[in-house]
Amino acid sequence: MISRFQHWRTLRKLGSERRSAEQGVHEASARAKKEGKSSKEIYEIEHVEIGSVFYAEDRISEEISKYLIAQANKYNLPTPSYNDKDLWEESYGTGRRHLHRSAIADLRAQIRNEQNERWRYWELRLKVIGVLLTAATGAFGAAIGLIAIWGGTLGP
Repeated sequence: MISRFQHWRTLRKLGSERRSAEQGVHEASARAKKEGKSSKEIYEIEHVEIGSVFYAEDRISEEISKYLIAQANKYNLPTPSYNDKDLWEESYGTGRRHLHRSAIADLRAQIRNEQNERWRYWELRLKVIGVLLTAATGAFGAAIGLIAIWGGTLGP
């Protein structure tokens, strides 16, 4: 099971890689323009460099998909069929498959709904226990008060 912290840490690392890849594209483009290359050569340089950005984005999508599938399995929710071409897409950089953006949104909504339902279940029980404890405390205080009153009349 992937912990939330591990997932967050991996996404931060992959986001940093994507930002550095984007910076590399801008630097390569600026260098080519400074060297006076033609627009066709600049386009080819950018096209080659942009592959690293796509690769990083694919790895981010794969990490998100892996985490959401693990969460769905944790809550015993149905996961998207791996054979469904509408829900899964093949990455350009890695060749692996990851969830499509709409499938990610749907799966996130299902997970949040399940988490909300579980929270409501425990919240209701805690409220009932709170009411019962309040009533028990009141009854206990009343019993002590009656004992004190009756004890005072039975004494010397």
